[in-house]
Amino acid sequence: MTKAGGRPRVDDSWLYDTETVRIGVLLFGARPCTDCGLPLPACSDYFSPSKNGDGFAHLKSACKRCTAARYRGANRQRKQRGRDEAKAVRLVHDLCVRTSRMLDLRGLVRP
Repeated sequence: MTKAGGRPRVDDSWLYDTETVRIGVLLFGARPCTDCGLPLPACSDYFSPSKNGDGFAHLKSACKRCTAARYRGANRQRKQRGRDEAKAVRLVHDLCVRTSRMLDLRGLVRP
């Protein structure tokens, strides 16, 4: 699938096929995702690697799909906050313009 203004999303549905997951669990062992709870193979295809202080790479606790969904949701909220702030600025500006026009019409404000 392709988004209008961004990168195309990668189709990873084949990776989460039941048979593929079973084979991966047999090869790498099972690791449950902390967000969705699905037991997935403990490898970097399903979990992102993370470095901790000792320099060794470990797997994150949430799977890649849940992490991507969390980032998409946070990005959506950030964009909505920006739209709301811009709308509030426009409303205040319009109110100030209307108030100054009204005062000019009544002759209360002289240039």
